Amino acid sequence: MIKQTWEISQEERNRIISLHESATKNLYLVSEQNTAEPEKDSISLTKRVEFPSGFHSSSAVNLERLIDLSAIEVFLKKYKDKKIVIKLKSSESQVPNNDNEVTPKKRLNPGDLSKMRYETIQTFMTNWLKGLISKGIIPQMPEFINTQPQIDTTTPWDPTGLTSSQISALAKDPKYTKHQFVEIEVDAIAETEIIPTTIITPKFEKVETMRTRGAAKYQYNTALFYNYSYAPAAVLGMSQSEAESLPGALLTMNREFSCLTPIKEINLSSFTMKIVPNGGKSVPVIVLIDSGDVANKIPTSPKNWSKWTAYVSNSYTLEVPFSSDSKEFQSAWLFIYWYIKKGFPSDWNFISNKPENVDWNSIDSELQSSGQQIQNSSIEKQKEIWNLYPMDWYVKMVKKVY
Repeated sequence: MIKQTWEISQEERNRIISLHESATKNLYLVSEQNTAEPEKDSISLTKRVEFPSGFHSSSAVNLERLIDLSAIEVFLKKYKDKKIVIKLKSSESQVPNNDNEVTPKKRLNPGDLSKMRYETIQTFMTNWLKGLISKGIIPQMPEFINTQPQIDTTTPWDPTGLTSSQISALAKDPKYTKHQFVEIEVDAIAETEIIPTTIITPKFEKVETMRTRGAAKYQYNTALFYNYSYAPAAVLGMSQSEAESLPGALLTMNREFSCLTPIKEINLSSFTMKIVPNGGKSVPVIVLIDSGDVANKIPTSPKNWSKWTAYVSNSYTLEVPFSSDSKEFQSAWLFIYWYIKKGFPSDWNFISNKPENVDWNSIDSELQSSGQQIQNSSIEKQKEIWNLYPMDWYVKMVKKVY
């Protein structure tokens, strides 16, 4: 049971809450836009299976034996953080086709057998991939790209003058059978997700930032990865008010944070910082992976969710990829300070490795001169979603998934 495995004592709960009592409650609006196109880079793995003449079902050819599923699984594990696209192709030769899996054999029109083989491989791969999702090997169902089944046009069929046995032998000639196949192409596409885009005003240029991939794909996931840490708090048995005294979701739910575009005013190149908890608790949570319309109704089936781990700690280390005596190191920390203070300011209290060689006054002045402070609408939206799907509902869903 979830509560038995990850239960937090009242003493520790009070201690975590007390850490946050001195934190400021002033919240600011960060303007978010989606303006840039993702950058893509793809890697492919292709597997082909040849079918005997007139056969089309997975059982007739033992697809699980013919396809090197282990190679595909290794590929998916290696690139599980990328967008996976699967293209299925099916083909038949110009040999006149029968459906040899029925009695009596049934004559098929050109293209029919190719379509049947396509449907076979699509069903087979879908069921196999669902199994990988349920085991937590991949986070979500890859995208299938449909292609039209094809008929070979390069090798004409001409049995003129041949006996029936010769015709049967000709139909098995490799020049024909090599066109009787299904092909699975698995593409791992490195797509940089640019959501949300943070507008730094008035001093800085527009800067594109990224948290965990998919964190803002659905409103529900935004409610998990942004602002308050309601997800781990729910599993730990806390109330919503207690959850608001935990470190924010930037620290508990995300592994890293990226500044995707350079900031000329402070001579900062793009970079990614790691978010590392200093001890504390690892908390099993879930995130939404459904690929359909989930704007109004959150799926209740465990297959629509993926396992994730949140980290609730007294403090966190931010690992910046620059030398501590470099200008970029200082600039990166200035931007991190601005980002946290502008969006969820109390999280700054949980950072354990704040550098001493950075002058925060320039950013404080920027924050003070940025005009009227506006209530962060995304926090209100988060609370609205957690009111629709309360913390006890979430805990029940976590138990179903685990």
